[in-house]
Amino acid sequence: MTAFLFDLDGVITRTEEIHYNAWNSLIEYINANYLLDIKFSRDIYREAFDGKPRSQALKQFLINTGMSDKVIKNDIQKLLNKKDNDFRKLLTVYPVEKLVYSDSLRFLDIVAKKKNSYTVLVSSSRNAYNVLKKIGLESYFRFVIDGNLLRENPAVRGKPSPDMFNYAINKCTGLIKGGENIVVFEDSIAGVEAGIRSNATHVYWIQRENFGSTIESRLEKLADGKNLKRIGNFDSINRSMI
Repeated sequence: MTAFLFDLDGVITRTEEIHYNAWNSLIEYINANYLLDIKFSRDIYREAFDGKPRSQALKQFLINTGMSDKVIKNDIQKLLNKKDNDFRKLLTVYPVEKLVYSDSLRFLDIVAKKKNSYTVLVSSSRNAYNVLKKIGLESYFRFVIDGNLLRENPAVRGKPSPDMFNYAINKCTGLIKGGENIVVFEDSIAGVEAGIRSNATHVYWIQRENFGSTIESRLEKLADGKNLKRIGNFDSINRSMI
């Protein structure tokens, strides 16, 4: 029995670009309304936000910028709501046919035909299921674990903690008996770290862009012999290994 655990943004869909634009818009709003000069870039986004629960990520980011605890406590929900609203607006106008990576769809079709397997979505985003419905892929997944779990179950921590993946693994192993093969597909720094630290047997790092040798070395060192494989897309996966 094999359980395939997929992240969403940057793995199956191009929504990581929408998230980046929504966060960028929020930082511009914060600079304008709080008279700050916070720098933001794709590298900062990857390290501070990509793959992480939004509330935890924004709070830590604002603390690092020097914003007072009082302002953060009073305004963080308003700021999170703005980011969420911006994301939904951008998602609405994004062409559906451009949202899904074609290699991901081909791979999902292969996995869907595989006997004795479970396909699970594990995403930090609270919008994950809505995105799946928009692109019509919800039927591919046995169940979805997303950012709403973190709100409903505070004991479960978001990525880079392995909790979300281990929660999914426990749910899968409660349904299957023996011989489990748990495969994680991730793209973000936080997500890959979570996969490495989880009870998964294999972690595939989907590198659709260059992260740089420093980050790559850091994660490979963390893996320390665990089965971590870096690939450019799903077409690079040896089908005999699945």
